[in-house]
Amino acid sequence: MLASRVDRCQEADELLRTALAVNSSHVPVLFECAKLLHHVKLEPYEAECMYRRCLREEPQHAGALSQYAMLLGTHSQKSSG
Repeated sequence: MLASRVDRCQEADELLRTALAVNSSHVPVLFECAKLLHHVKLEPYEAECMYRRCLREEPQHAGALSQYAMLLGTHSQKSSG
């Protein structure tokens, strides 16, 4: 079961990166990639970069703003605590 989840995560990552190679400014793909990095792969620095890219393209993207704020809040708590 775990191996299948890992395979699906890797497949999702590959598909998202392929989509970004076609259109590096497509906001829905940037957002999904950021969420994958943030919540699944647990890579906060890479996720932050991806949220920023998403927000550069669409500064009022509610999902990206919310998730980015959550990431920053969690990250600052870990840094200070």
